Amino acid sequence: MKISYRWLQEYVACGHVPVEQLADMLTMAGLEVEGLEHYSWAVPETVVVGKIIRAERHADAEKLFVCQVEVGQSEPATIICGAPNTKAGVKVPVALPGSQLPNGLAVDTATIRGVTSHGMICAEDELGISGDHSGIIFLPDDAAVGVSVTREMVGFEDDAVLEISLTPNRGDCLSHLGVARDVATMLELPLQEPAIDYVESGSAISEKASVTINDPDLCYRYTASVITNVTIQPSPLWLRRRLEHVGVRSINNIVDVTNYVMMELGQPLHAFDLDTVAEQKIVVRRAAPDEKFTTLDNVERQLAPDMLMIADGACSVGIGGVMGGLNSEVEETTTNILLESAYFSPAGIRSTSKKLGLSTEASYRFERYIDLLRVDFALKRATKLMAELGGGTIARGIIDEFPYSFSPTTLTLRPRRVEQILGIIVTTEKIQSILTHLGFSVTTNQSDSLLTVKVPSYRPDVEREIDLIEEVGRIYGYDNIPTTLPSGEIPPKLVDPVRETVNAIAASLLSQGLYEAVTYSFFDSKSLEKLLVADQTPYSQVVSLKNPLNAEQDVLRTTLVPGLLEVFSTNSQHADSLGFFENGRVFFNTAPESPLPEEHTRISGVLGGLNQQRGWNRHQNAVDFFDLKGILENVFQDLGIVSEFRSLKKNIFLHPGESAEIYAENQAIGVIGRLHPDVIENFQLDKDPIYIFELFLEKIVDKCSFTHTYTVLPKFPAVHRDLAVVVPETVLASEIETLIRDTGMPLLDHALLFDRYVGPQISGEAIGLTYSLTYRSVEKTLTDDEVNQVHQRIIERLHSQLGVVLR
Repeated sequence: MKISYRWLQEYVACGHVPVEQLADMLTMAGLEVEGLEHYSWAVPETVVVGKIIRAERHADAEKLFVCQVEVGQSEPATIICGAPNTKAGVKVPVALPGSQLPNGLAVDTATIRGVTSHGMICAEDELGISGDHSGIIFLPDDAAVGVSVTREMVGFEDDAVLEISLTPNRGDCLSHLGVARDVATMLELPLQEPAIDYVESGSAISEKASVTINDPDLCYRYTASVITNVTIQPSPLWLRRRLEHVGVRSINNIVDVTNYVMMELGQPLHAFDLDTVAEQKIVVRRAAPDEKFTTLDNVERQLAPDMLMIADGACSVGIGGVMGGLNSEVEETTTNILLESAYFSPAGIRSTSKKLGLSTEASYRFERYIDLLRVDFALKRATKLMAELGGGTIARGIIDEFPYSFSPTTLTLRPRRVEQILGIIVTTEKIQSILTHLGFSVTTNQSDSLLTVKVPSYRPDVEREIDLIEEVGRIYGYDNIPTTLPSGEIPPKLVDPVRETVNAIAASLLSQGLYEAVTYSFFDSKSLEKLLVADQTPYSQVVSLKNPLNAEQDVLRTTLVPGLLEVFSTNSQHADSLGFFENGRVFFNTAPESPLPEEHTRISGVLGGLNQQRGWNRHQNAVDFFDLKGILENVFQDLGIVSEFRSLKKNIFLHPGESAEIYAENQAIGVIGRLHPDVIENFQLDKDPIYIFELFLEKIVDKCSFTHTYTVLPKFPAVHRDLAVVVPETVLASEIETLIRDTGMPLLDHALLFDRYVGPQISGEAIGLTYSLTYRSVEKTLTDDEVNQVHQRIIERLHSQLGVVLR
């Protein structure tokens, strides 16, 4: 919302407050000022008032005029002008030869198509007043010819415009008067409301027009006035300047008044050409089935039955609260005006605006609530201005259809509660003064010191006592509340195992060269088809969004993988080695009758490209399964988890020959593997192979151990033995390692698998494994007999329990 500082001063005498200070005050009161723009204007003395005494078409240029212009010299000056509104008898600003204009243009004598031009008749953009180049400026008739043009002649006032960012609940501040009310309260100054008095004459309005509300649930109030015999003409300069400063384009005096009052009071209005309104009758109704309507922007729109329409005796003439129709707009030939000021259902306007994809200044205000009880005030204000600027006759009375039953909200405010919430003592008198200035009606109950507060109709957002306390606090000034240090004991640090685990995993992955990514919590449901899991539980248990941002984000994600693949694809053109991970929530619709989905935390990653930096002493190879497996083994080591990698039993989006389930304490905690070639093709990825992992955080947390113990360096030598065995294919290597460690304790210090053989020398469905075993005692040097006994016991248990034999 743009607020003109000079315009604001018409309602509150705040001119003594520098605009920068006022901006700070508004921001601290909850009306955040995002920007401040100063408007000032100065023009060279060589730009003078001229009067066009004759304007004729150029003989060799159809669009040019040869003008004879009085500029205070002995003879009229010949000046060529191309503005379409050039005509004789008007006074205009003339830049004499030698002038340097604010837009940087140097004016001199020039010959154009054989005619010498001695100066230039100026448009607004040439004088730096605005960006308007539609025509030359017409100056007041009483301006003296030959004198320098002044800011008063062009209706310019030095000004500053504040750009205020409003929260949705402060619809009352979508106007100069609304902001002025807050300013007046902060400065403890009176609020001056604009005048609405005017003279009525002619016949009663009931003879000119009628209004019928068929759907009062969408239209709470509808008021109208009639002004006849008006003259449609350009607005006076002061009105045009005010609208331009707040970002509104001037159209004509009648339309400009509706925009002016909307910016002044926050009430959208609409002016109809009364002569185009069939039967001079307004009917407020819902749209007819399959109805289409052409709005003022010359776009035909398909309507829905729940949209509110403004119709006449024959057809629709406007979409209520959004935009008027092309068939009843005010044109240059209009002489009779029907002026509308109404209150439409905010929810209805919001729905209509969203469905049509049409947001206007009017719909923006209606959606955020306007003042139901001041609809007629805005009507009278606009009626007064239209009569003053367009002439004409105002019909007697106004139409006021008000089917809605309104009763103000009444709240009880405890001064003691104000003190408890704000932490300071605010006197009852101060509380009453603040609320009264803001328009609340306050009475005091002397027996219990409670305040009874009636909420004004323009503040529907104030619904509870705490809302009143907020009003007191923001006007009193949060910056005026003294700073106090907290007292009491410092609470102990709360250890969050989940956060601690997530941080440890992230730190480990970052230290190994992966980058952390953050993607949206929703994705395209078609991603699951590309991932080959559209019909697989739990990936298929999606939660659909009722109001998605777009078609590509229509469901909550059930896996982080599609988002990571998008990140991978985006960056694959810029790097040879890529690794990303993400920690995020996934959502499953496991119980459709439940109002909330089931949520779980996943940590997923993607790795692709080359496995290391290029160098003279190392080779660059494509990443493989063991690169990612090694990264995860380092992660689990940092978490104090003993992990196992087992063949993946269920094929999901991973390659069946290069995938595994990750286990800890005999429970699956994640998956790892190469991305299936079909998935790579579906996502149009340009690198292959690509490796993926998914970790189930909830299953990892209770298995983590962040306690680190100190182990002294060994004092006694180690004894090494190799163990070559033939193992049935059905036996897991992890089972062998576990049995070796359990049997060899406490002398077995370390066991390492360093060779795996499959070939003709081993018959049947078996493989050869070779382990290096290290024995050591912390008390003495071991003898061969002591080592041999433990070594033999390991061999026997491997054979008896797992069917393993020596090779």
